[in-house]
Amino acid sequence: MFYLYALGSMLGYALQNVLLAHHARKMDGLSLAFYRNISFVVTLLPLLIGASREEIAGVLAEWPLLLMAGCAGGIYLSLLYASYRSLTVGIAGAMSRAVLTVVLTAFGWIFLHETLSLPALSLILLIIIGSIALGTARNSHAHLRKGASIGILFVTIGAFFLAATNAAPIILSRTANPLVAGYFWEASIGIAAGVLILLRRLTVRQGLHRIDARAFANIALCSWPTLVGTGLYTLALRTGPVAVITSILSASLVVVSLLGWWLYRERLTAMQWGAIFVVLVGVIGLKFA
Repeated sequence: MFYLYALGSMLGYALQNVLLAHHARKMDGLSLAFYRNISFVVTLLPLLIGASREEIAGVLAEWPLLLMAGCAGGIYLSLLYASYRSLTVGIAGAMSRAVLTVVLTAFGWIFLHETLSLPALSLILLIIIGSIALGTARNSHAHLRKGASIGILFVTIGAFFLAATNAAPIILSRTANPLVAGYFWEASIGIAAGVLILLRRLTVRQGLHRIDARAFANIALCSWPTLVGTGLYTLALRTGPVAVITSILSASLVVVSLLGWWLYRERLTAMQWGAIFVVLVGVIGLKFA
């Protein structure tokens, strides 16, 4: 079941990311992050079915972790969605996964004193080469802004916050009910995004992007695969090693690129497909090097 959980989670996350790209190109990323995750307060309620009060209280008792993960998740999503304005969903996803892998590897090397073998160093170099190839590719899609540099910057910074927000489900899925942990993790991101929007309003006078009820319902509908993604992700974390899960999630690079091609006509060149394949090989290989 572990591999089915991880594979289902990958497909759920990949689908909702691609579906939300349409909305990300109409509003600022932080507003979309708020609408997406605040809708989960209702749409992810099935994750709480069968949960006891004690299990819910046990997860809420870890509020400092949820607070940190919520803020990090809100920032990560806002940067990811902002990158969709100048990058295809496939390139944004590949760059995010590549930077995240390098960041986590560097973190383990610097702070946890993990040794890096020659094969691991070679795979890191492979990831960097693939990322450079993606980053220097020319943008020829009319619906995207010219110049991919700002999108690459957003994705690169966002990878650090992606690593931070994933601390909550990784830790809580082992110590508490994984489905309850997933629910409050996603909800905390919505609440944190709302607070960040309030702070933005007070500092730079940019508030929440206003939408009508129909648009909000559409965002909630596009986000619904997260019910599958987060639910199965936390179950996979409970039953298997994180390294294998993240390797399976890396396959979303191909799925997202294909969905972006189908839904948005974001056709990638042979060089871009090659670069994504190079990144995918490096990311998966590094987990076992």
